Amino acid sequence: MEAMRAVQAVVSGEGRSDKLAVAVRWIVRVGLLLVLAYTVAVTPPGLGTHGLAGLNLLGLLVGAAGWLGWGALRDRESPLRLIALPIGVVGGALLVPGTAGSDVGVILVCLVVLAAASALEPGPAAVLAVVAIVALALAERFWDNLLPGGFAVLAVAASYLGGIVRRQRKLHHAQTELLLVETQVAKEEQARAAALDERARIAREIHDVLAHSLGGLIVQLEAADALLEKVPGADKARSCVVRARSLAGEGLTETRRAVSALRGDKRSLPEFLTTLVEDYQADVDVPVSLDLPAEQVELRPEVTLALQRLSQEAMTNVRRHAPGAPVAISLSVDESWVELVVHNGEPTNMERATTGGGYGLIGMRERIEQLSGTLDAAPENQGWTVRTRVPLRTEGD
Repeated sequence: MEAMRAVQAVVSGEGRSDKLAVAVRWIVRVGLLLVLAYTVAVTPPGLGTHGLAGLNLLGLLVGAAGWLGWGALRDRESPLRLIALPIGVVGGALLVPGTAGSDVGVILVCLVVLAAASALEPGPAAVLAVVAIVALALAERFWDNLLPGGFAVLAVAASYLGGIVRRQRKLHHAQTELLLVETQVAKEEQARAAALDERARIAREIHDVLAHSLGGLIVQLEAADALLEKVPGADKARSCVVRARSLAGEGLTETRRAVSALRGDKRSLPEFLTTLVEDYQADVDVPVSLDLPAEQVELRPEVTLALQRLSQEAMTNVRRHAPGAPVAISLSVDESWVELVVHNGEPTNMERATTGGGYGLIGMRERIEQLSGTLDAAPENQGWTVRTRVPLRTEGD
């Protein structure tokens, strides 16, 4: 149904916003009307207020109202646009008695029928064509003068058929464009489905191989730690085992997050932060606080994803560089901005601390800057704070 509406809109011209095309159509309409008006004015009996001249003036005014009214209303879903067409036919019929030499009345009626057949369904356009033939027949006293009446019938019929052909060509063109769009959409959906399938396959491979291997490694390291606990003088070796177990645990956590990202994490940002805090608190028995806005705000998908990745990176850095540190996360939203702050206090287990090149933070800064946001990371209150601000809407919203 939506596809058919789209085709009908293209055929009828509904919804077009091309100012140049609209201007050209109006220039053509007004130009044709001016040519017809000039022809009526210079051809006897011309324009006046009495007799055939007065009838010509009345027909010209009525015909202009119908012709220009159709032009103004043809793109609107209004019954008035259908009323404009018979008005144009009546105006042309009124011109017939006084324009026998130029046939301006017949030409105006044919233009109205042509416009109707080009835009309306064949049924309503055919009804208008019949009305036009009857009006012209009455105006030309069809029963007294067969030749003009026959000419009028042929002219109106030709205009109707010409409009139908024009409409069919536009319909065929619109259907072709719609088919091309549907084909492109189908290709994009197919490519998207293939990409999702590939991501799901990679996620399964990671989960089935790497995650299980890391899980087995953790179990083995725990067993080694238990054995070394009974060996005198093995404190240094045991410390290395504990460190290795911690690294394996972090690797398993990151692997699970990677699998979740590949499969498409559909959680909202508050839900994601809540899970992140719960996971950290389960691993490290330290104070952790999370401050969320009272009302949930709908964020752009790219903003949600960027802040999820940023919070992940910040918490990973806390685990690596400040193990055992208390963490406070706050998310705030105002009319224009969303702000995420991750602050960690002093570490409680520096023996497990590692150093890194800071490439994760650099990547996060680049991601945030692509969203026209800012990211600051610096020491604060005997700890470290990562603060980012991202606009809620883009300039085009």
